[in-house]
Amino acid sequence: MDRFESKTNTKMNKLTKFLTGSWIILGLMAVFPGVVNASGNLTIVVKNPNPYTNNQSWFTYEKKPGEVIEDVAEVKNLSDSTIKAHVYPVDATSNDSGSFILKLENESRDGIGKWTTMNSQDIITIAPHQNIDFPFQIKVPENITPGQYFGGLVLEEIGDSPQVIQTAAASTATGKTICCTNILVKTRIGLRIYLTIPGTIKDSMEWSDFNILQKNTQTNFQFEIKNTGNVGLEPIATIKIYDNSGNQIDEVQKTLGESLPGTTINPVIIWDKQPLFGSFKAVGQVTYHIKSQTVDTQLHGSAENNTKTTNFSIIPWKMLIIILLCILAAGIGFIIYFRNQQQIKSGWELYEIQPNDNIMSVAQAHNVDWKKLANVNKLKPPYLIRSGEKLRVPKNTKHQQKQPSLFDDNKHA
Repeated sequence: MDRFESKTNTKMNKLTKFLTGSWIILGLMAVFPGVVNASGNLTIVVKNPNPYTNNQSWFTYEKKPGEVIEDVAEVKNLSDSTIKAHVYPVDATSNDSGSFILKLENESRDGIGKWTTMNSQDIITIAPHQNIDFPFQIKVPENITPGQYFGGLVLEEIGDSPQVIQTAAASTATGKTICCTNILVKTRIGLRIYLTIPGTIKDSMEWSDFNILQKNTQTNFQFEIKNTGNVGLEPIATIKIYDNSGNQIDEVQKTLGESLPGTTINPVIIWDKQPLFGSFKAVGQVTYHIKSQTVDTQLHGSAENNTKTTNFSIIPWKMLIIILLCILAAGIGFIIYFRNQQQIKSGWELYEIQPNDNIMSVAQAHNVDWKKLANVNKLKPPYLIRSGEKLRVPKNTKHQQKQPSLFDDNKHA
C-alpha cells in the first residue's frame, strides 16, 4: 500500500499547509437524502465568506483541539409568501456512488452535527424577501484526532400540510397485499462545513473489489473502495480493455466521486464503446488525490492493491434470440414448401398444352385456381403458354379432349 505521509519535518510542514482549505471541489449534491444550496423559495449561504475565495457555498475552518468556532449562516426567502423553516446541523458522508451527502435529521451525529449548536431558534418564520441571520457555534472536542471532518447546516421548509405521495399497492412474499403506503416528501437545502485539525495526515484507501455488471447491451465496471485514512479523497480509475488476442481496444478514465474518511463507496463506470460480442480482459488501476481549494497543488496516492484484472464476455442474447427465431421461421417455411412440393409431385401430373389453351382455360378445366397453377409451374406475367409445352396439373381430373377457349374462334376467324 502506497501512503504519502511525510517522512521529514520539512515535508510534514508542507502537507500541513496544504491541508488548510484542502477540500475536494464538488458539484451539486445528490437529491434526497443529499441536499443542495438553494431551492425555489429558500436559500442558505455563508454570511461572511472567505475574502480570498468569496465562496458562499460552504464553511472552511482549520482549528486546534478545544477551540470554539463562531460563525453566521444567512437564510433568504426568495418568494412572495411567508415561510416557516427549520435549521439543524448534521454530519456528512459519502453514498454508494461517491457523492457527498448530508445525513438526515434523525440519523446519528458523531461529528460536526454533534458539536454544532444554534444560537437562535431552529424554527423560524421568514417574511417575503427577508434575510435572517443564523448564528451557530462549533465546539471542537479536546481529544479530537488530526484529519478532516465533514458536516453541514440543513434548511428545511415547513409547510402547513406536508406533501404526501401515496404509492400503489404492494405484495409481500406470502402474497399478502399491503395497500396505500404513504411517503412524506421534504425539500432540504444544505450548507457544508469542512473542518481540518492540523497534524499528521493519513491518506490511504483500500480497493477490495472490481466486478463486471452486464445489463442488456451495457457493460458496467463496479468498484468497492474504502477510505481508511483521515482525509477526504478523490479516487480516480483507469481501465484498459483487451480483446482475446491481447490487443488493447479501449481505455477509460474517470473520477469516482468522493470518499470521506471511514466510508465505503461502490461507484460504477459505464463502458459506452463496447463491441457487439467477444471475450475481453479488463485491467483496472485506482489512484487518488487530495485537491486544495487555495493552492494549485494536488497530493497524489494509490489505493492498496491498485491493479486488478477481470475477464468477461459480451453475448448479445437478444440478437441471438432474434436470429434463432428467424432461423426457426425460415426452417418452418422450408418444411412447408418442401411438403407442398412433395404433394405436387405425388398428386399432380404432366399435361400437354393444346393449340387453343391458355392459363385460365387450363386452370378451369382442371378445377384449380389459375394463380396456384402459375405458381406451381413457375410462370411469370403475362403467363403465356405455348402449344406442345407441358404443365403440371392435378391428377384424376376428367378433362375434355379439347379444352374450351376463352375466346370465340368463329368471331376471330
